[in-house]
Amino acid sequence: LLSPGASPVRPPLKGIEIEGIFTLRNIEDTDRIKEHISSHRIGSTVIVGAGFIGLELSEACRHYGKEVTVVELADHVLPAFDPEVSEALEAELAENGVTVRVGTMVQSLIEEDGRIVGAVLSRGDGTEEIPADIVINSAGIAPATSFITNVEKAKNGAICVNERMETSIPDVYAAGDCSIMKSAVTGDYMYAPLGTNANKQGRIIGDILGEAQPKPFKLIGSSALRLFGMDAAKVGLSEKEAKARGLNYKAHTITGNSYASYYGTEKLNIKLIYDADTRKILGAETYGQGIVVPRANYYAIAIYAGLTVDEMGFMDLCYSPPFSGVWDAALIASNTAK
Repeated sequence: LLSPGASPVRPPLKGIEIEGIFTLRNIEDTDRIKEHISSHRIGSTVIVGAGFIGLELSEACRHYGKEVTVVELADHVLPAFDPEVSEALEAELAENGVTVRVGTMVQSLIEEDGRIVGAVLSRGDGTEEIPADIVINSAGIAPATSFITNVEKAKNGAICVNERMETSIPDVYAAGDCSIMKSAVTGDYMYAPLGTNANKQGRIIGDILGEAQPKPFKLIGSSALRLFGMDAAKVGLSEKEAKARGLNYKAHTITGNSYASYYGTEKLNIKLIYDADTRKILGAETYGQGIVVPRANYYAIAIYAGLTVDEMGFMDLCYSPPFSGVWDAALIASNTAK
């Protein structure tokens, strides 16, 4: 059983070995960062990478009263999501005092007396120096699989497994962040290094080794984030992923109430991606305030079951004013999909 996990990607930065550079991958890393922040005079924090960990780090550092700049090479934060979700998250970051630089990379670090004092940012043909008392690298991970060379791997080095977690070599299994399996939505390999998936993969292997019949696992690609006062979630395909695969799809977005309108004022947005011919649901993104992530979970189940937007629109969901209107926002989004 191969389960070596993944290691943080360390960008080739000049000065990355000086004091004040950290990577967050485990509890020990967290303790080191907190100890450094509490024992040094830290004002300016630079976070490299605006994925889930980078964004959550930005909120944590703001709670400690630090000035925070998040630097992301892609053209928007949380690159796995569609731009409108990322734009809403960027607005939430700005409202809470986090500076965001997208389409930008950290070119090098500036040191004085063996410790970091600044970072040089590069965007297009221009560069800019910003203060930095600490830099936290959150530029992604890479499967820790270089020690094994005779199994089938994806381009990123992840070990290819089937629905039983079997590799290309008989009696060799792989699970967790070192592995990659096929999406139940597209049939293509999809790297999804999340604890939810690793747990299910481990259960499947445990059943097989214990000579029990494993339960079926369909990888959909479900993820969620809470950032200050906003929640966001994604299941299945985003619009840009559907477009990149050349699928004949439609996209539909609504803004609705999280609760009955007389009960609460929080709003959420629901974006659906569905097949233009069959009307089967391919993906959904939800973002806003109130009950956001459970609405995405509805759609994860709908994708798993192969439901169309029309079938989803009349799903018999629970109703009570603290949770939704008579027509839940997820039902309204489905029923208004043309």
